[in-house]
Amino acid sequence: MSIAILSALPEEQHGLSQALTHVRHMQRAGRQFTLGKLHGRDVVLALSGIGKVAAATTTTALIEHFGAQRLVFTGVAGGLGEQVRVGDVVVVMDGGGIIEAGAPETIFTNPTKERTRNFLQAVLTRQ
Repeated sequence: MSIAILSALPEEQHGLSQALTHVRHMQRAGRQFTLGKLHGRDVVLALSGIGKVAAATTTTALIEHFGAQRLVFTGVAGGLGEQVRVGDVVVVMDGGGIIEAGAPETIFTNPTKERTRNFLQAVLTRQ
């Protein structure tokens, strides 16, 4: 497994889990993991719970138990402003500017911005 997608809350990855095929569920290190295929690529979705320590512990499990080589965080931008809601995914371009925000199912299956499409293409097609 080389691509991992980490969320703190189930609501933040609901759309992603719905988009997966060949789904399997596992529990490791006290965390829930969902394995499957997204756009034909093996991925593992992880729920960390809230906080930096929880995210670090879950990231360690993703690397050690699932061999994650690439990690994408969803739902960690709640403090950016009123326009960002629970369940939104924010993609930040170089320099810190927000280029696209929306629900996971929109961002991962039908992004509107070329920068987002290029990023996802690069992440999902690397070996």
